[in-house]
Formats: sequence, structure tokens, C-alpha cells
Amino acid sequence: YVALALGIASILSGLGRLFWGLLQDKIGVKWTLVLMGGLTAVCIMFTYLSAYVTGSFDQKFAYTLSLSGAFFCVSGNYAVFPAATAHYFGSEGLGTKYGFLFISQSAGAILSALYITIIPFWTPLIIAVILTSIAAGLLASRLNDSQREEMSEIEAKVLLRKRERRHSVIVREER
Repeated sequence: YVALALGIASILSGLGRLFWGLLQDKIGVKWTLVLMGGLTAVCIMFTYLSAYVTGSFDQKFAYTLSLSGAFFCVSGNYAVFPAATAHYFGSEGLGTKYGFLFISQSAGAILSALYITIIPFWTPLIIAVILTSIAAGLLASRLNDSQREEMSEIEAKVLLRKRERRHSVIVREER
């Protein structure tokens, strides 16, 4: 049963990347992050609560559905975060900037694993994940989209200066 549940969740993880990427193109980075944070919190909460559903089939169905929803939402990180990083911090050095963001996700996974080996109670960890998902959504709602427009003007000036320098070097070499 667990293999089937994880198989379904993995398929939805792949579909989630496509969905969140398309949604981001339609409504923008900010509101996509807000929705992802809120839905992730709901799905993780229902995954935890599915243990209290009675009936073998009902419990398995509730667990598979909520786990698949969580995979669907969390997979959006891989579609939205690179674009969000470029949107808010510029595309210059994007690999390094996104690398730091990706390391923070890895660090969170490692810390969660260490926590669960030291304190074998899932409830506080689940509550922490739910609260951080809600906090991520709330923080995303506070993002300033006009900030990116200012950054893009700065980037345009920097690119223009680079082109002017290259052009002046080419002109000097031709003389």
C-alpha cells in the first residue's frame, strides 16, 4: 500500500511542477507562492489527521490523497523558486543565488531528520511544518513587486555599460 501511495504522490509531484510553473506565468510569482504556502499547510495537516480517519480503506484513501496533495504543492518549489529568485534578486549570478536557496531546503531536511531521531514524536515537527508553510505564504504576500522593476532598471544600466565598454574595445582594436 505504501508503495502505491508514494507512486501516486510522485506522479502528482511531477504534475505539480508543471501546474505551479504555469500558474506562476498566469498570476505571478507572489500569488503563486502565497497559494503554495497555504495549500501545503492544509495538505500536511490533513496528512497528519488522516491517521484518525476510521475504516481501513477510508484511512488509506485519506492518507494517499493528502500525501499526494502535499507532494503536489511542495514540488512547486522546484518550478517557482528559480523564477522567484531571478524575479526578486536579478538574473545575474542566478546559479549562486538559487544555490543558497536550495541549500536552505536541504538544511531543513537534514535538521528535520536529526530532530526526529532525537525526539521521536512527530506532532511537534508536523506543527512546525504547518506553521512555516503558513508563514511562507504570509511572507510571500508581503513581497514588493515594484522592487523588481527598480532592479531591472539597474540591471539594464549595468548591461548598457558593459556593451559600451565592449564596443569601445572593439573600436580601439579596429584602429
